[in-house]
This record gives sequence, structure tokens and C-alpha cells, in this order.
Amino acid sequence: MNYNRKIMRLELSAENPVHGGYYYAELLLPAADYEIKDAMQRTRAVGRENTVEVSILECDILPELQDIRLDTFSLDELNFFAKRLASLPDEELHVFYAVTEQIFNDADENPVSIKDLINCTYGLDTVPVAHNVSNLSELGRFAFENELLSDLEGIPESAVPFLNAEQIGRVQQKNDSGVFEGRLYIPTVHYLFLSNMTTIEYLRNCMKRVRKKDSSVILASQNIEDFLIPSIREFTKPLFSIPTHQFLFNAGQINPKEYMDALQVEPSEFELIKYPERGTCLYRCGNERYLLQVIAPEYKAAIFGKAGGR
Repeated sequence: MNYNRKIMRLELSAENPVHGGYYYAELLLPAADYEIKDAMQRTRAVGRENTVEVSILECDILPELQDIRLDTFSLDELNFFAKRLASLPDEELHVFYAVTEQIFNDADENPVSIKDLINCTYGLDTVPVAHNVSNLSELGRFAFENELLSDLEGIPESAVPFLNAEQIGRVQQKNDSGVFEGRLYIPTVHYLFLSNMTTIEYLRNCMKRVRKKDSSVILASQNIEDFLIPSIREFTKPLFSIPTHQFLFNAGQINPKEYMDALQVEPSEFELIKYPERGTCLYRCGNERYLLQVIAPEYKAAIFGKAGGR
């Protein structure tokens, strides 16, 4: 990968264990392994990397990072995130800004999950984008011309001049959870599917019916808390009871009671995956329970890398 385009500037600091004070070094991301090792050497932190404190001084692509609290300052995760951001084409970057807007709006109350930000760099090319639509009036006209609102079907052309384009745009934006980014309109509801009740219902029905065709749906999530949002919890819980085969890995920082309740896991079962251990998972099939060690072939392990299994 080309690491010439640096988008994030970090300050690393490590305490001087002998004379007191701190050693400091700056690191530009994304960085190659040798650049990270060099920064660790400059902070005299080789062999005690877990003691290094990381601060974000600057991020050209995402300046919001300078003013928020992240739930972790793992250098591996920040570097992986910087690689993902630097690789996004301009249009996907606009979509990224749109789908993360609510995350940053809530940043005053809660730390921002670096895993959520990383996840939001994927699948952006699947989100439809309306060009040259920058306000509610233009959105209203766009919605009418493209028949996006069923309530407007059948309205004769002669009545179009009397329609309130801004009000139509307001309704469309609410339906889409839409965001304006410059001259682009981005309906984030197509990306944040777990906030879309129609999608949840469709997914549940699909999972139930494909079994009759000797098929199945694979449901996977890195963050189970996405399914436990209070407004959707009662609708997503049935999704976990449908699959015949379940592979449950350590869920990270999560309320154990909520996790066990959502997945119908016994306390004794939760104890088996309570602590993170690469490849270890609880496999469930009917009444059978197995503690598995998943071992990837060398060629697949090399693809995953060392940044949390990604």
C-alpha cells in the first residue's frame, strides 16, 4: 500500500521511568511498520508499547477527531482507520461524512467507538447519491420528478406549480434520514439498515423462509450492541434465535446481562468466551455446545493481518 498520503498527525508520549518526565514523538498516519517502530524508539518505549499515550493533533480528512473522545487509542486501530480513510474515493468520503454525522453529534455525551468508525468505511459504494441536490426545495423537486413518494402519485402536471417543494423535501429527508453534503444528497437509511424497521422485518422473514428451500442467511456482526439499541431491541432479538448454527466469540466491552439475554446464553456458557482469545468461540447447534478453536490456514491469516483480526 502507498503510505505517501499522510492524513493524521499523532503525538506519542511515554514516561521516562528513570529520570521522570516524558519522551515525545510525532507520527504521521497511515504509517508502515518501520515508521511505527521508529516512533516507538524515539519515545524509548520499545518493549513497553502499552504504556504509550496517543493524542490526535491533526486530521485533514476528519478534523472532528481532534475534538472528541475515542473509546480506545490503539495505535494499530488508528493506523488501520487512517489507511481506510486515505483509500476512500471523494464520493465515498462524502457518504462517510453523512453516515457518521450522528456519531459525532452524540460525541459530547459518549466516547466514539473506533470500531464503529472503521465499520463505516465499508460498503459506502452501495449508498445511492443524488447529485446537484443541496437543499430541501431541490430535494422536493427531485423526489417528485423521480416518484419517490407514493403520496404524490397521480398528481397531474398542471398541479405541479402549486406544490410546496420544500415541504416535500422535508418529508423525503425524514424518510431517508438524509444528509446534504455540498451539492450531494445522501439517504443514510440505505446504509444504517438497523435503524430501518422495514429492513429488520424483511431480514427476519427471509431468515425464516429460506430454510424451506434448503438455504440459509448468514448474520454476522462485530458489535452486538448495534442490535441492542433500545428502540429496536425487541425486533432484533428474534434474529438470534433463528439460525441453526451459531458461533459466538468474545463480545468485547458489553453488559454481560444484555448479551446473555439477547443471545439466550447461560452464565456458564458466557464464562467460556468472557475474555478475548483469538480464534476461541462457543459453537451452538440445537442442544449441542462446543468450545472451538478456529485456526486459519497461513495464507488466510496473512490476509487478516494483526489489527484485531481485520
